[in-house]
Amino acid sequence: MISFIIRRPVSTLAIAFYLAAMICGRNLWLLGSDPEPATVTSDALVNTALSLSHTTANWWFISGFLVIGLLIQFTASLLDA
Repeated sequence: MISFIIRRPVSTLAIAFYLAAMICGRNLWLLGSDPEPATVTSDALVNTALSLSHTTANWWFISGFLVIGLLIQFTASLLDA
């Protein structure tokens, strides 16, 4: 895994964007139609994570991460050629 990251950093970046799209998709699936965080705690880190989950749980973030990952992957294949 480490050698893949060292040998192909651009492809690793594309994989990171695909993972971000999957996380946004998971958030969309888990949160469903809940527009606001259900729980507000006194912990700022937890509140930030809840806010970020609700913000990224939409199709615009998913498609954006997928398109950017695809463009990076296409650029990586051109660089290898």
